[in-house]
Amino acid sequence: MSNLKSSVFAEKSIVKSFFKGKMVLMLFIFLLLSVANLTLAAENSSEAGNSGKSSNFITKTYELKYIAPIEVKNVLSPYVTRFSHSYNSRFITVVISKENIQKFESLLKKIDRPRKNVLFKIYTVIGSRKKLKGNINNPELKNVVKQLSSLFSFKSYVLDSVSFISVKEGTRLAKVKLSSSYNLALVIRELVVNSVEGKRVINFGFHLLRYKGIALEGKNYEKLISSVTSVNNDKYFVAGVSSLEEDGSSLILIIKPTIKK
Repeated sequence: MSNLKSSVFAEKSIVKSFFKGKMVLMLFIFLLLSVANLTLAAENSSEAGNSGKSSNFITKTYELKYIAPIEVKNVLSPYVTRFSHSYNSRFITVVISKENIQKFESLLKKIDRPRKNVLFKIYTVIGSRKKLKGNINNPELKNVVKQLSSLFSFKSYVLDSVSFISVKEGTRLAKVKLSSSYNLALVIRELVVNSVEGKRVINFGFHLLRYKGIALEGKNYEKLISSVTSVNNDKYFVAGVSSLEEDGSSLILIIKPTIKK
């Protein structure tokens, strides 16, 4: 009787262990399936997101009429995802989002237009605390100098030089030696012509350099005046004043830019 009870107890233990092991196995399989489903769902979601993202971008090719591809890249690259062009070609290809395309094409139309030439008349005038001989005969320039008299205490103004340079819009850098007795050169950079409230405005940066040697090359110079400005077409403006540190006199730079027809 005792042996029978032990046998029954052993069989029950085996059955319990079998079911317990089976439940553990089923739970393990369930967890594996759950992880697999979550991974698949994440991949599907990612693919759907990428598909939606891709559909928001388009690829377009444009033919430029007046400007080089590099100019478009320098100005409008913030609006595109990818920019490409072939060497010595007037075609550009961009990958751009649909929300940016209208702005991009509007700006492209503004910059891809015939380039204007601007004639710069450059005057250097010496303002002195002494009475110097010399007259300024140009009526408009004379009027500008007269206005300076209310700002400076110079006793006389003498025309030092008149120089000219023609610069094409879009030019990154242009340099001209001035016909001055002080060995000067003027550098004009980043020339752009815009229309503001119906008026043509010329935007550019400039440096007035005084060289220590005869040759106007290298870095053997002193930068007297440097600025970035916007000037109405065909108007005089005082670009700056710099002390000559010789006899208390100063050099006054006056520029008149005119858009050539």
